[in-house]
Amino acid sequence: MFEQTHLGYDQLGREWSADLFAISLGTPAPVTPLDALHGALGMIVTHAEGRERTPHADYVQGLYAYDLWISALSRDHIDHFGHAYLVWCTANARSFAVQFLELVASRPEVYGNRNSRLAGDAADYYRKTADALRQMCMLFPFPGGGHPEEPECRKMALQLLDHAKSNEVLGLQILKKIFLSLCDS
Repeated sequence: MFEQTHLGYDQLGREWSADLFAISLGTPAPVTPLDALHGALGMIVTHAEGRERTPHADYVQGLYAYDLWISALSRDHIDHFGHAYLVWCTANARSFAVQFLELVASRPEVYGNRNSRLAGDAADYYRKTADALRQMCMLFPFPGGGHPEEPECRKMALQLLDHAKSNEVLGLQILKKIFLSLCDS
């Protein structure tokens, strides 16, 4: 049998309980597609700029995480399993970003011509990021991890990470334009 344990809400999402969460359902509130886009872009920008709340002060997220990732890989300071998982998760996240942006781009009647055009431009940059990260998935397959200790493998991975980051920076600049235009309207 399982032992019953009490857990305070402030402990949810922390280290050992990262997979636990609480949800509360209330009265649904109507949200327009533009409001939803504004909210999504707000979360994306907050995360990318490293302003998202984290459970630990030393957690790093957003664009700055690329710099730490590059630094760790440069020093051959990589856990094979964890690194392969990070590559896989990040590649998937950027692939989903492309799908999301393509959806916005394909619906100018909903999101407006300018927003849809800009979303298409951002999707192009995020596609390049996702492609670079998918190439890294081949270098560091999950769960095996590949061989990050091999100099040629590491060199290629560092080039791919630099390419991924530079394209994500350009894509994010476009997303900020859309976000700011939605703030003004």
